[in-house]
Amino acid sequence: MSAFGQPCIDADLHAGAPSIDALLPYLSDHWREYIRTSAFKGVVDSAYPPLAPTTVAPNAAAPSSLQVIQEQVLDAWDVEVGILNCAYSVDSLHNPDTAAAMASAVNDWLAAEWLAPEPRLRGSLVVPTRVPEMGAREMRLVCRPGGRIIFLNHFLSPNPLLSRTERLISPFTIHIGFKADLDLPAFLAQADLQPVSIEKVNIPRIWSLVTCVKD
Repeated sequence: MSAFGQPCIDADLHAGAPSIDALLPYLSDHWREYIRTSAFKGVVDSAYPPLAPTTVAPNAAAPSSLQVIQEQVLDAWDVEVGILNCAYSVDSLHNPDTAAAMASAVNDWLAAEWLAPEPRLRGSLVVPTRVPEMGAREMRLVCRPGGRIIFLNHFLSPNPLLSRTERLISPFTIHIGFKADLDLPAFLAQADLQPVSIEKVNIPRIWSLVTCVKD
């Protein structure tokens, strides 16, 4: 039982963004060679600059290691479950293949270095979003067999008139967070996913909640 007298869940724990050296064991030979022979050394942007007042509480250490999280949060507050996030800015990488490779490496690093040795932690994914199919493939890769993968998005209408409009406005909607012309059947095929349900939600009902189950 936690210090609050009831189960305590911390839904916003942050792991410090890993250095490129920390990610090398989780990258393929191709990407290790690319990093060794180029000026690319990982992402440079961060929503949580180290030691900034908006990043770290007064008198607290930066969340640079599992030990820090254990001592300052999990043990100190008797947390039963902590949701671990890593604000690794893959969307600052303009090459989609690089973003996908780095996102996959960060997820493998989180699983091996943080989640495996600490059963109280659960992880949230880092996914590339510039190419939605790549993000979906990464979600499928890390999902356990039988696990659910859920998408909420606008998808291209089967109506010829509406779909033409959606294609026209898609270059603008991408700047507010979604592609108006994302084709659902093609998206699922490229991500190797089979939906178990597709439900129209919200008002107006132009958004679809798509649920898939990994085989």
